[in-house]
Amino acid sequence: MCIDSTTRAAHEPGFRNTVVADSCTAPNLRRGVTVVQGASVHVASMAELDGSFATVTTSRAVTATTA
Repeated sequence: MCIDSTTRAAHEPGFRNTVVADSCTAPNLRRGVTVVQGASVHVASMAELDGSFATVTTSRAVTATTA
């Protein structure tokens, strides 16, 4: 969840962001009796960021480009 805020804030002044999706996570969220599992929250957050505020990638892809 912090990744979302930080990425959006960095995008505002023009930074080009990369988020390594498998290096962050999200908590379970509760609204009343409904619980949304953290894995679902994480996927939704990455989908929101990807292409608009950041390039979302994996650690494997980062490692492959730096090796």
